[in-house]
Amino acid sequence: MKSLYLFLICIFIVLQSYSQSIRSEFGKDIVSEIQVKSIHEIVSKSAVDPDGSGTPVIVSETISEFDFLGKVLQITVLKKGIQFSRLVFEYDSLDVPIRATDYNNDGSIYLSIQYKFDENGFINEEIYNREAQKSYGDERKSIDIEYFKYYQGLFTRMIIKNDFMGRVLEQTYLKENGDLSFKYSYEYDYLGNCTSTKYFNDKGSLSWQTKYQYDALGRRKVKKLFKNNYMVQTTKYSYEIDENKNWVSRTAKTKVINNIYNQLLHDETEITRRTILYY
Repeated sequence: MKSLYLFLICIFIVLQSYSQSIRSEFGKDIVSEIQVKSIHEIVSKSAVDPDGSGTPVIVSETISEFDFLGKVLQITVLKKGIQFSRLVFEYDSLDVPIRATDYNNDGSIYLSIQYKFDENGFINEEIYNREAQKSYGDERKSIDIEYFKYYQGLFTRMIIKNDFMGRVLEQTYLKENGDLSFKYSYEYDYLGNCTSTKYFNDKGSLSWQTKYQYDALGRRKVKKLFKNNYMVQTTKYSYEIDENKNWVSRTAKTKVINNIYNQLLHDETEITRRTILYY
């Protein structure tokens, strides 16, 4: 069950990244005016051993595909270079997103998401249909006994609060019975860069806060993680860019601050490599 939980967290990260990218078309991650056709992204991490070494391990691999207008069409998740799942997005005749469907590698449906909008045309609610998901266990293999007790605790709705520019201020995740699962809140600078993220648990209490700094191109430069107002971790980023000024390699070096809240954290290096195809 632990491995299933970790796997679902990875899927949630992909879905959350999609929720953000569908609004901003990858935001400051893409700075060139040349339209991007696809991004193949591989993320590897290595914990720093006492001798300063660490063996990199691939933690995620995705291929994101876009149309000429910049709309995301699908995100394919790979494991060991083989397709594991595929998240496909649908739009109406006005290019407004209406739903997303997460497929298993055999083409069967794993999860579907429906989008609702406020009077300004911004997404303000996402509805997650997990009915098919209950029939799959770890590694998305079909099982005879439903993981119902486990899945009934997952969120099925996300309520979104936007500002007048469409920037997300709050994301509230609710269980099927309406109880709070968790919540995020966001703050921005005058350029639209997210400067603070707060995570609230199912009791509504603040658990973690993350603060961000950016370079002149809007690329993340520093990330600081806080617990009960204590800084517990810092991450510094460096980039390699292509001829179109988009980054194709990002190195994130994380250091743990020595205090009472860092028992579950450790120094590590994360390297993200991207192969970008252009129209």
